[in-house]
Amino acid sequence: QNGGFSASFDLNTVDGTNGFVTFGPSTGSTLGTAFVNTVGDINADGFSDITFSSWATNKQRAYVILGGSTVISAGIFYLNTINGTNGFVLSSNIYGINMLSALEDFNGDGIDDALISLNDSGYPHPAILLGKKSPWTSFIQAESSVVAEAMSSVYNAYEPARSVGDLNHDGFSDFAVFAYISQGFGIVPFGVFIFYGSPNSSSLVSSRV
Repeated sequence: QNGGFSASFDLNTVDGTNGFVTFGPSTGSTLGTAFVNTVGDINADGFSDITFSSWATNKQRAYVILGGSTVISAGIFYLNTINGTNGFVLSSNIYGINMLSALEDFNGDGIDDALISLNDSGYPHPAILLGKKSPWTSFIQAESSVVAEAMSSVYNAYEPARSVGDLNHDGFSDFAVFAYISQGFGIVPFGVFIFYGSPNSSSLVSSRV
């Protein structure tokens, strides 16, 4: 906010003008325990957007709240009121969502994109969710939304992918993945893969470091 903050802040005074509170969709959903991240402006409306982790039916989901001047005016946002206009839920029939984070503009369409880390048998399998202008649907399946799975089945990602900006200065955001080969007797580090952004984001180009 303009003018800075006082040395202490009473959370009971949150009213929509100085912040907001959000609650999980149900009891025991452990909201935000895995991640709380920005996803940039994923719907290109000029407002930053935010995502939280939450458990549901033994799999982790990502809840995205789309920023706006009226979305959080009441001071409380209930995730079970998400309707596609004020946010959406990213889930998966196969995987859990380990992480969702900002990637900036990976495919060069002027809209921020997001990095997804899918829980593939305990390993964070990287993929991309392309931003778009509203409206979104309230519930999105990762299998239908993911543009490209970044790693082949030969290599396993060891940690969630990370945005690294525009490394090759071509106008597209890039990301990095640390991957290894499992040889049955332990983990053998293999290297860091840099994936370059491209208009044709379904054909990712990687460079091993």
